[in-house]
Amino acid sequence: MITNHKRLTSFTLFIMILLFLSSWIGCTLDQSKPTPPCFESTIEGLEPGLAVRYFKGYFRHVMEMPHGIAAQMSGWQGNPILILNHRFGKGEVFDSGSSQGVGMKMTGLIYFSSPGLYVFKAKSNDGVRITINDEVIVSDEEFHSDRYSQPGTVEVKKSCLYPIAVSYFQRKGTAMLELYWKTPDANTFSIVPAGAYAHIRGL
Repeated sequence: MITNHKRLTSFTLFIMILLFLSSWIGCTLDQSKPTPPCFESTIEGLEPGLAVRYFKGYFRHVMEMPHGIAAQMSGWQGNPILILNHRFGKGEVFDSGSSQGVGMKMTGLIYFSSPGLYVFKAKSNDGVRITINDEVIVSDEEFHSDRYSQPGTVEVKKSCLYPIAVSYFQRKGTAMLELYWKTPDANTFSIVPAGAYAHIRGL
């Protein structure tokens, strides 16, 4: 009787372990993501351009700039960036007050007017990193001279505004930052127009 009881207990424990492993494997394999944020163009407080925060430093890589809470607590706020189509040469980078040794983080929303596949690329000097819905789309993050990034794609399911973040730095010498896209109905790249960028006032 005791032997049978031990066998029953062992069998029960074995079944419990199998159930746990099945549940754990199921969670591991389930890589589905929540529906990405999507904002209508009629939301309150919407203003043109991307909000920007500047940081002083001779960075060599985008990831050397402050991130997260540290980024919010350091640096200084600038005027909204209306379009990414700038060849600064050796002049001031946007309204940072500096022509070198400056980094910046731009945040806001980008409007996709129709569903479909959008292809992006940036031309920069120095490093740049761009995310849409927290997915890295453009990555050319170390210091370098003028050059195009590798293209990145976004599959848009619904026409609306999606979160975008742009990290960029200018180390020394000349500077530039241009962002291009190829829309679903186009065969060539063009500068992302100013009307595609927005941010929510106060965020």
